[in-house]
Amino acid sequence: MKEVITKILNNIHQHHRKLHFHDRDELCVAKVPIFSELYKTELEKINSLVIGSRHKKGEILFMQKDPIDHLYIIDSGKVKFYEVSSEGKQQIVKILGDGDFFGELSIFTDDVSNLNAEVIYETDICMISKDDFKIFLRKNPNILLKITEFLSKRLSEAENLIANLSLKNSDQKIASWLLTMGDKNGVYSSNGIKLKLYLSRKEIADFLGLTIETVSRKLNQLQNDRIITIVNRQEIAIHDRSKLEELSDI
Repeated sequence: MKEVITKILNNIHQHHRKLHFHDRDELCVAKVPIFSELYKTELEKINSLVIGSRHKKGEILFMQKDPIDHLYIIDSGKVKFYEVSSEGKQQIVKILGDGDFFGELSIFTDDVSNLNAEVIYETDICMISKDDFKIFLRKNPNILLKITEFLSKRLSEAENLIANLSLKNSDQKIASWLLTMGDKNGVYSSNGIKLKLYLSRKEIADFLGLTIETVSRKLNQLQNDRIITIVNRQEIAIHDRSKLEELSDI
């Protein structure tokens, strides 16, 4: 295990690169909502603290019980966070994408990670060390309020996930997931809401607490009912949002 972790860390360090952006729209930190109220000069100051790295699909950023000593910002790409049961079954807890951040709890505690973090699509990560970020927060205390707001939002999302897994049936889980993904990542067009999938059928099943067979069967049924179209294994078009809302029991 130590050799695996060492290899992971070495790969990360090999990919590290300093980010030097000048236009506000190009600043990695400008994508993060908690920094939305900062002026360009302040953004440039915090961006000067950033170390960037590029990661391929399947790379592990950190594992359960690893110490977290950075704030991570996803400049582009997708990262999944999951637990592994004693039987080896993976339970995906959340998936973060462009402009999302994680590791913020390390600012307040010295706890280790309770989840594994794995890249599911080529991803650019910006990192700010815990100590550097603490110094920045002392000069910009309003950012703490923003972080608190986002922590509350994530707690609410976690509660919704628990409700989905424990109280909803398979039809409701699939419909709720499609609605959530459509709202977050969907692109509206004349043909409905185009939704690009970054997860395999197995990962979708792990996330929803279902079997692969059930996920495939339920998606095919939605297509037969003309509620969605399965364009390919990585893209779905939602045609009837109101019907999905009925199915999700909203």
